[in-house]
Amino acid sequence: MAKRPYRWKWTAAIDPENLPILQALARNLGFVVNAPGGFEGKPSPAAMLDALAAAYRADSGAVIDAMRAIGVMAADIEDEAELLKGDHQPTAG
Repeated sequence: MAKRPYRWKWTAAIDPENLPILQALARNLGFVVNAPGGFEGKPSPAAMLDALAAAYRADSGAVIDAMRAIGVMAADIEDEAELLKGDHQPTAG
């Protein structure tokens, strides 16, 4: 019997009201479990986050701009310097 490749697992505290929303987003973007078993066909927020990480790795600036454009950023960041921490500056638009 072949050994499965190691898959690192991480758990994050998610507001229980947000989990179904994240699952719906994953399903609507086509991220579903395709491995045989009890979860096959169910939405996969984890796969969606893996794809987000891959997109960020490929072009962090585009991902940051897109997230900011739709209002996804920490609510407690108040000053522009904190928002621009790192080497990315938003593109003019």
